[in-house]
Amino acid sequence: MLLLLLSLWAVGPWLEPPDGQDVVLRVGERSVRIRLHLRAQGRSFRVRWQQQMNRLFRYLDVNGDGQLDARELCLAPGLEQWQQITAGDPVVDSEPPPPLAQLADSSGLVSREALERYYGRSTAGPLRVRWKQWQPRAARSASDQLFNLVVPRGQRFPAAAHFSRLKEKLLHLDRDDDEMLSPVEIIDKPFAADASPREQSGKALGPAAFEMPIFLLGPEDPLPADVPAKPQVEIILELRDVSTHPVRLLRADPDLVVQRHRQGVQITLDHTVVRLGVVRPRTVPTVRADAKRLFASLDRNRDRFLSAQEIHLPPFRFVSWLRLADRDGDERLSEAEFLTYAELLASLHSQRTTLQGLDQQDSLFALIDLDGDDRLSCRELHEVGRYLPVFPRDKKELEKRTMMFRVLRVQVGCDDSPEPGSIGDVPRLVASGTPLARVGPLWFRKMDSNGDGDVSRREWLGSAQEFDRIDTDKDGLISLEEAMRYEELLRGKR
Repeated sequence: MLLLLLSLWAVGPWLEPPDGQDVVLRVGERSVRIRLHLRAQGRSFRVRWQQQMNRLFRYLDVNGDGQLDARELCLAPGLEQWQQITAGDPVVDSEPPPPLAQLADSSGLVSREALERYYGRSTAGPLRVRWKQWQPRAARSASDQLFNLVVPRGQRFPAAAHFSRLKEKLLHLDRDDDEMLSPVEIIDKPFAADASPREQSGKALGPAAFEMPIFLLGPEDPLPADVPAKPQVEIILELRDVSTHPVRLLRADPDLVVQRHRQGVQITLDHTVVRLGVVRPRTVPTVRADAKRLFASLDRNRDRFLSAQEIHLPPFRFVSWLRLADRDGDERLSEAEFLTYAELLASLHSQRTTLQGLDQQDSLFALIDLDGDDRLSCRELHEVGRYLPVFPRDKKELEKRTMMFRVLRVQVGCDDSPEPGSIGDVPRLVASGTPLARVGPLWFRKMDSNGDGDVSRREWLGSAQEFDRIDTDKDGLISLEEAMRYEELLRGKR
């Protein structure tokens, strides 16, 4: 015991990795450098990444010697496969293993640190990046209709005065009476089906390769000529604690138009609005006893092994497993190998931290839809004037702009991370998940029937006097903050 304590003293205390990540946004001809401090349950988001690497390395290190030889490295996923695995994609494409010459040291062995560096430079590194450019057809049509309803006929550009009392002007369009406006209700006519969003991601980050207006800047990366030497905006994002204010603005350069609002931070550059926020955590869906049943359905000859012939069948979902899950190298999968690899995939997916970008283009609907749920709530209609960007008054400046501001949405989040259970509890390997229960007091969550994060007078089940006592800002809505303050008041009286 004394030797153990002396060795720990010699090594020193464990240093948590830094929580900062610089993100560069390219808006038109301008680059903005933003420093995000990402924390999950009070710890740096890179802790989750290290846990991912630890799980993967333990799986690959078959003989347990702390290093990977050439045969063990053959079990490792390629960069594209790693992105699909951490995203929870149901199908993982076939791909060669990482190149041994690129990762191995002089002895021909691969360390855990070398493996971490290899995957860390991809878009599925500590912060997984995906960017989509998409605006639903219904939202585009709804944007045009909103413009006609809000802006007087003959005027090209809206003014702040046009957005006053917007709730009273538009709620008559609410046909299903849920106090939310969907694009279909605004259009009030059939519309064509949506095309798939254009998604950009790949093996390496960079706008040159994938035309993404966003890229990550590491501490050792060379600074591009057009990127500021220091961050212009600094923000703290609490990825797990999303109860009240998960986004906190630390500082912002005075030459930038930066606004705080209920959902996060808004940066206005020229005719572009960038909204930074936090995605609510999502749970990894699970099913009981599915793994053994799935293995049995694939094992057609009942020899308790899966051969290449049994796996190379439609829908070809497990073809990549012939390399990735075959730990003993006999070119077939036993039931134990199948279940072990299924548990590994689920645990790796549940540890990811993601940065999702969405270019919603020029849209009045997207400009009002602050939380990005494709519905306009009473609060968004009521408070749109607070976060609406300032429209220019100079006629020459107006001519340079499009009819509406372009909306870029950037959201960071992390999945729930339950430890994989027994062999019978193998998480289902799918890309989707379900949101965790909404935060706030139980009565608040039950009364919020439309899920917009507020309780209106129509949803309220108590007396009018009690509603007025909770609604301290007298806007006709009980917010999460007001509900939590009321709960604290009640607990103080007990």
